[in-house]
Amino acid sequence: MMLPLALNHQRTFLPLKRMVGCVGTLSACALWPLHASALEADVHGVGGEVRSNVVAYLAPLKIPANSRPELYGNSVHSDVVSALKAYGYYTPTIEVKFRDRQHVDVHIDKGPQTHVKVLDVQIVGEASEDPEVKKLLANSALMKDKGKPLSHEHYEYLKKQLDTLALSRGYFDASYPLHRIEVRPWEQRADIYLVYVSGKRYRYGDIDVEGSQIRRSSIDALQPFKKGDPYQTSDIAEFNNRLGRTNWFRSVSVRPQLDQQHNHNEQMTRPSNDDSTVTSAQQNAAAQRAVAPVSVNVVAADRDQFKTGIGYSTDDGPHVQFGWTRPWMNDRGDSLTNSLYFSQRRQSLAGQYRIPLEQPLNDAYEFNYGFDYVDDNDTRSRKLWFTPTRVWHFANGWNQRLYVRFSQEDFTQASDSADVFLITPGIAWDRTAVDNEQFPMHGNRQDLTVEGTTKQFGSDISFLRAVATTRWIESIGNDNRFFLRGNIAATQTDSFSKMPPSLRFFAGGDSSVRGYSYETLAPRDHKDDLLGGKNMLTGTFEYQRRITGAWWGAAFYDVGNAFTSWSDQSLKRAAGVGIRWISPVGPIRLDLAHPFDDDRSSWRVHFAIGPEF
Repeated sequence: MMLPLALNHQRTFLPLKRMVGCVGTLSACALWPLHASALEADVHGVGGEVRSNVVAYLAPLKIPANSRPELYGNSVHSDVVSALKAYGYYTPTIEVKFRDRQHVDVHIDKGPQTHVKVLDVQIVGEASEDPEVKKLLANSALMKDKGKPLSHEHYEYLKKQLDTLALSRGYFDASYPLHRIEVRPWEQRADIYLVYVSGKRYRYGDIDVEGSQIRRSSIDALQPFKKGDPYQTSDIAEFNNRLGRTNWFRSVSVRPQLDQQHNHNEQMTRPSNDDSTVTSAQQNAAAQRAVAPVSVNVVAADRDQFKTGIGYSTDDGPHVQFGWTRPWMNDRGDSLTNSLYFSQRRQSLAGQYRIPLEQPLNDAYEFNYGFDYVDDNDTRSRKLWFTPTRVWHFANGWNQRLYVRFSQEDFTQASDSADVFLITPGIAWDRTAVDNEQFPMHGNRQDLTVEGTTKQFGSDISFLRAVATTRWIESIGNDNRFFLRGNIAATQTDSFSKMPPSLRFFAGGDSSVRGYSYETLAPRDHKDDLLGGKNMLTGTFEYQRRITGAWWGAAFYDVGNAFTSWSDQSLKRAAGVGIRWISPVGPIRLDLAHPFDDDRSSWRVHFAIGPEF
């Protein structure tokens, strides 16, 4: 009586190690010398993935220069048999002919294919009710193989998926008490038995935090899980990510302490010297201790951080920046940021003191302050401002800011001059969704701000204004990219001559209507000096095509203007071409734009660094 062939493991791709059988003289069994050439196989009789697998099995074989190729015929034959078994061909006829040490012809009659007659896959334990395990089985190719040709790849892939899922979802005691493929080549039959015992799913134990200068309640608020919740690797990764995003720490390490728990469970189930029998009570006790303590080790970020930078854009010309940040001020996690910006046209000193609330990453108070000086075109302005803000970051990606801005601005805008004090409440929303922050291929950004004030609040003038901006990036394949931008703004006021320049609208420049100088599109007075507009409308359509690697070409069309009345608006148009380079410091944009409604200039160069968002 012939016994079925039982196989627990079958290789489908390149083996990790090769052992060559020794045939013939002793010299042929010696270690391969350095002068050995790779064997090239010309395979006949099979195609597709079957042929690829045969070639992959034979690729590592090398025949030494002082050896006869025929001595390796059995090795070639054996490897071809193994490669065919992976796809259910167990009774092939194989002919091997060497042309020389580097070339072999393999003629294959693969014979009938073995089909799966019995497919018995069982999930035992808590995982049997786990929706993710059920989903995995429902989508598994192996579960659809009954009555179909045997595929060892499907069998091994399901085991690999179960192993991966077990680690990611806390089935750390999982095992395969039965896992085999029984093959009866004479019947072209294969029976698959796979029993997966998951054991109990581990749950989070105590969370131990070491090295933190931040109070424990703030750390706990960042946890995406709590003690007793089912273990999930994504929770550990998310906790690590949240701790990093606070900027409180220079390094973060979040790790489950599984080795310690495994050793404890083994001691609970191992018989003692006095009793060689493990009682069911001991087993139950060990199962109840299926917990995963979590160790959090952090190193505090440097108390003071400084950064400097120089840059150039056609809007502002050359400029320098200096920044000073304290990522944590106290054990509550307050932070302080200050920045200084200097160019010929504008200088500013701005800062922010941030107080995190119950959810440190999502809720905070921000106190923004600064001084701005502008001397550009027909604008002269000195502005001092302070803005308390309540900030919310929602799970859907939207951010909301509710604020009151206290500002004093002394300005001259063309023929308008004033010194204006304002108390301006407002609300702002924004959302950014991109697949790559530096150079997205798909994404969008939305911004909306509504603000206003009245003399009853203590302001010198009354107004209401709204600004909305939308930006979209979409791609076709990896080499075609589209960028669209739209901006609309409107103001209602009876005191426009006293409106500060920072609240008036101007179009033109690198990020507006290219082909025109920065903020030169707006209503003008009788001296042709810029007054600024109550309203604004701009739009951009840009197509980009990859030239090679990180270099892209661009063609664009811009339109827009700032104006006083919607019934009397005149949109300016421009078009041009450009180059984009995705540099290590960010995208660099160089554009050549032609304005269609300005006789004073035929072409204008625009240069900027930074992403479109």
